[in-house]
Amino acid sequence: MVTWGGVFAGRETMGLTVFQSAIGFYSEQKAKGNITEFKVGIAEVGAISSSAGYMLIEGSVDQLRKLVDSEDYKRILTKAVHVVPMNVSHNVTGNTVMQSVERLVSVRNELGIK
Repeated sequence: MVTWGGVFAGRETMGLTVFQSAIGFYSEQKAKGNITEFKVGIAEVGAISSSAGYMLIEGSVDQLRKLVDSEDYKRILTKAVHVVPMNVSHNVTGNTVMQSVERLVSVRNELGIK
C-alpha cells in the first residue's frame, strides 16, 4: 500500500505527471498478470494535506517481491518522493493475518510484554 499527502508547493504539475505514470505502470503490471489487483483512492474531504490518497497493489508474495525489486518500481517511487510526502507499507491479508498475530503474541511473550 502506498499512501501520500498533499503535493509539495510548486510541484503540482510534476505530481500529476508522476501520478499518471504510476497508474499506467501498475495498470500495465495487472494487465500482464504480474500483480493480482491494483486500486487507487483519492481523498475528497478530510486531512488531505497529510492523507490525499492511496494505491493498493495486491498479489502473491512472489509477484510483489519481483515488483518491488524491479528498477521501474524503484524509479516511480523515487520520482514520487520528490513531489509528495509518502509512505509504503507491505501488508498481509487472509490467513496470513493470523500468522502475523501469532508472531506478535509470541514475540511479546518472549520479551515479557503483557
